[in-house]
Amino acid sequence: LFRSLDSMPKNELSIDAWIYLDGMVPGEFEPIFSRVNAQAPPTGYVFSVRDGKLSLYLGGIIQHGEWTGNNSVPRNEWVHVAVVSTRYSTANYGVKFYINGVEESPFDFPALPVSPIAPLANARIGSSQLNPLVDSTEYFFDGKIDEVEVFNRPLDISEIQGLYNAGPCGKCKINCHVEWD
Repeated sequence: LFRSLDSMPKNELSIDAWIYLDGMVPGEFEPIFSRVNAQAPPTGYVFSVRDGKLSLYLGGIIQHGEWTGNNSVPRNEWVHVAVVSTRYSTANYGVKFYINGVEESPFDFPALPVSPIAPLANARIGSSQLNPLVDSTEYFFDGKIDEVEVFNRPLDISEIQGLYNAGPCGKCKINCHVEWD
């Protein structure tokens, strides 16, 4: 993902992954990728499935907020999910969720974030040391996660669709052929 935690996104970011949700219980919090400090308010970010829908928590020293999508994430099948957070560009300012390359309606930020998101916490795939704005219990993803990518810039829709269209071929550029008996 990144050579060091210092090079990970602190303001604008995009996260994508292939996920397979095993029978989720309504009301569950399923962290896909997190980098958040357990303090009040939590600083950092958590990309998750909350109540069956994609969710992004962003927390800075001064401001924090959570956005939840409108569309349900399918269960018991592989699904490509992505989130794009554009905090400083005035043209496409806000949060966008994608399921299988299809963009949901974007969510605007209530106000221009004034503080950078600079968590000191380690990055986690499939877990979060807290459920932001709820409690500080350790949470884990109930299912499978593959090909997580974190970008330090907002991806555009064609880039998200390209990641989705790679399908089972994945993003790895290795040409591999295996003979089966």
